[in-house]
Amino acid sequence: MEIEWLLFATADAPEKVIAFYESDQKTKAKRDEHGGHDVDSKTADRDSMSIIPTAKAQHYPHCATKANASEKTVILVSRAVGG
Repeated sequence: MEIEWLLFATADAPEKVIAFYESDQKTKAKRDEHGGHDVDSKTADRDSMSIIPTAKAQHYPHCATKANASEKTVILVSRAVGG
C-alpha cells in the first residue's frame, strides 16, 4: 500500500475550515498531538484530512513551497492506494 497526499492552503481561519468539513462529512474533527485537527472521510474509508494552522505546518508532510502570509490554514488530504 502507498499513501498519496495533496496539500492545499487557504486564507480562511482553521476554525472555519474545521466547521465546514465537520458539517460536510457529518463527523467531529479530532485534535492531534501537533495542533492540527483530523477529519475522517465518510465517503471514502481510505481518505483522511488534516486541517492545520500554517504556524504548525512544519510538523506535517509538506511541499517545498510554503503557504504565503495571507494563508492561515493548510489542508493535507491523505489517501491509501493499492494493497
